[in-house]
Amino acid sequence: ALFGTESERDQRRGALLGAIFIGSGLMQRWQAAFIFIPYFLLETFFRLKVEYDKNKGKKTELKASLFKLLRLVLPTILVFLFLTVTREVFYSNEPYRSGMIHDNMRVITGDYPMEFFTDVKDKAKALEVRESEYKAALSWLHADTEIMDKEKFEAIGKVGARIDFPLTLKGFAACLAKMLKDILESPQRLGIPVLILLLLALLSFLRRQSTEEGIKILITLLGSFIIMYYFVSRGRAPHRVWMPVELATLILILCSGKKERKDRGYDIFLCILSFLLSAAILSKGFSELHFHKLTTAFDSRTAADDGALPYDLKEGSLYLVAGGNEFKGRKGEETFETGWIRVCKTYTDQGKLAGKEFYRQYIPLGWWFYGQPYYKSLLKELGAENPMTALFDREDTYLLLYGDDRYDLNMIIEFIYDHYGNMNVKRIESNSEYSLYRFSR
Repeated sequence: ALFGTESERDQRRGALLGAIFIGSGLMQRWQAAFIFIPYFLLETFFRLKVEYDKNKGKKTELKASLFKLLRLVLPTILVFLFLTVTREVFYSNEPYRSGMIHDNMRVITGDYPMEFFTDVKDKAKALEVRESEYKAALSWLHADTEIMDKEKFEAIGKVGARIDFPLTLKGFAACLAKMLKDILESPQRLGIPVLILLLLALLSFLRRQSTEEGIKILITLLGSFIIMYYFVSRGRAPHRVWMPVELATLILILCSGKKERKDRGYDIFLCILSFLLSAAILSKGFSELHFHKLTTAFDSRTAADDGALPYDLKEGSLYLVAGGNEFKGRKGEETFETGWIRVCKTYTDQGKLAGKEFYRQYIPLGWWFYGQPYYKSLLKELGAENPMTALFDREDTYLLLYGDDRYDLNMIIEFIYDHYGNMNVKRIESNSEYSLYRFSR
């Protein structure tokens, strides 16, 4: 919209809206919004080249056209630089710097592919990484805040981090096959968007007004392929990684500049294709969208019906939540949810807010906010700076284990035994959804 309209007033509005769009994205999900920046720079480069070629030898006209283009791109550039610089300054200071490092190290071990421990035993021994620690990192067991710190996560990453498809001819072919498999297995979210994007690119290429415009479209497609190839080869390419690339590609293809001829029918056709593409890309979000029970602000903060949840009214009791189980979703599909998500939904499904009381009573044995300053402060306030040792050193502290798979329980027991010796483990309550355990020395 910014580059495709002839109205200067609309262009200025588009420039401001674009800056707000990028800024909002950077504050919500930094990496996804960052993907848009190369596309923005590519479009800006070709616009500069067009203006330069059109006004070559005309210094006054060239200066005016370049100044006009600068006014359009400046809001986005300023917003991007401001948010980037302030973010870097913020995370260069403690305790936020340590929190960011901890999170980055956790992502490597918990979100990206890792080797089996049996294949890296010698490397683990050299870096002083025990098998119980390695398994804990891969299974999001972060509760031992003294052992599972950022240095330990960094060491575990050095031991087992791997790339799914190395940069070799064989790896390249395997990665392409994986990309094609993902597209075919997810026609609504990937197959349809990719086909529509290729069709739009072909139509724009055939109707190009200049050689530069054709080159821009080809570079856009090649760049999008390289970005997705990188994430797939690294073993981390869920739908939300494809989404910003698809949307940025769509926007750039449609930014074809001023047309020499008006073609309302073609514009309507592009509009329909773009709508179908956007709907397909966002379909997963729409399908999962549901509204919470309509309630008042006061009612949302009143006590929830805890249902099957254990709820000890004694002040100071803690439940460390682990495990997970299968359940039927709204459409009857089998879905896996972690125990922590199930506990949270006990409140949200009733239109209730899980407030301060909830977070003072239930603690996940692993989650993304471990290692962050505000969560460290909360654990200290609760007398559970190390939730893992609180299981057996702190009174009224229990393990709330969801599901009937004993893998999580055995891993927790193995970790505790490996670092703290033998423990007594007693199951004090059980039903079809969870079991409640007490640990003691």
